[in-house]
Amino acid sequence: MSFLQTVWMTFGIVSGLTFALGLVLAWTIHAGPYAEMLYERMEKPGVLPEEPKGEGLYSIIVSDLHLDTWDYENGETHKAFADFVDWMRTHPKISDLYINGDILDIPPHPLNQRR
Repeated sequence: MSFLQTVWMTFGIVSGLTFALGLVLAWTIHAGPYAEMLYERMEKPGVLPEEPKGEGLYSIIVSDLHLDTWDYENGETHKAFADFVDWMRTHPKISDLYINGDILDIPPHPLNQRR
């Protein structure tokens, strides 16, 4: 292999790796947080049950709250969650609330912070 072929091959490898790294960084910095923001703003069907079916006490598991991403000025998420907790606290058959997963973004991502 000639010197010129080696230089071009090295240039191609370095260019390809740089492009791949750029795509990863672009996703991490821009597209990932925006995709998460859109997912959190989408309306997800969910209703509070009128009465749990069956006998005995029940526990509720809540996952991935990400409290630091809630829009406290314009959003309704925190109010709906407070209403849910009040409903759960006064219900005679529900005994426990388990919070599973992320309560906050740790470490906080600057684009996710709305406060």
